[in-house]
Amino acid sequence: MAVTMDRNPGAMGFSAAYEEVRAFLLAFDADGVTAESFLWGRWEWIFCKHGFDPVRRPLIDVWRDDGRVVGLVTNEEAPSGYAWFCLDPAYPELRAEMLAHAERYLRDEKAIRVQIDNRDLAFQKLAARAGYHATNESEELAVLPVDAHDLSYVLPPGYHTESMADFYDVRKFNRLMWRGFNHEGEPPESEQVLLDRSRQLLGPHEDLDLNIVVVAPDGSFASYCGMWHEYGSTHALVEPVATDPDHRRKGLGRAAVLEGIRRCAARGAEDAYVGSAQPFYYAIGFHPWLSKTWWKKEL
Repeated sequence: MAVTMDRNPGAMGFSAAYEEVRAFLLAFDADGVTAESFLWGRWEWIFCKHGFDPVRRPLIDVWRDDGRVVGLVTNEEAPSGYAWFCLDPAYPELRAEMLAHAERYLRDEKAIRVQIDNRDLAFQKLAARAGYHATNESEELAVLPVDAHDLSYVLPPGYHTESMADFYDVRKFNRLMWRGFNHEGEPPESEQVLLDRSRQLLGPHEDLDLNIVVVAPDGSFASYCGMWHEYGSTHALVEPVATDPDHRRKGLGRAAVLEGIRRCAARGAEDAYVGSAQPFYYAIGFHPWLSKTWWKKEL
């Protein structure tokens, strides 16, 4: 059967098409994290953030062979002018079509940027022939091998860790995420804002026992780490991490991340990954693993 392309299926968030893509990503990484795919946790986090927003909802354009997903072109939110590719390595001939598709549908007013693994010379050559050039923008992935690191931590007096399964409070979570990502002042708390914030913890495969908060002496949330792990998988993903500015430089973010990794390790995770090259993660024990460059074409 010929390969077919489905233009933006599953436009209502956690749809059947979303589950198809998630299964594709899980299978893609079954034998170890590969160079070209999202981890499934990143995919679900994107939809937790934007899957119900009709303006920013990410696109899902998939290629299928006999009904089975073999390729994906997507963005993290629309519109953005940035495109990610995930492709079954048995279908390299689809790259040119996927590149042209991204150029047509995921562009912004002036350009399209596509992410290419620095080790993928074939894709780089294809992009160069199509008029793309490498930029100084990149995306990094770092890894922490669980068995090679001490996952213990010490908190300042009065602070302690909890899971969101046992200590859920959407207003405290909303305040931490607002302040932790450097927004000024106190957060908005309208009914819609709190509903949208609560959805960030309601992904269909999200486990709140892996979502860790550090609780301050006054009961507020001081730091947070989201963790994603599928039972039976050897890898976990850190996404996102935030610390309230009033509580930084106390080791709280480190504690939240290590507690999350510790819980994933107890479920079988052998490696933890994070999409970052920040010194904060390297100090914890992560080290660089993969780099992808954004290639750009002016339109």
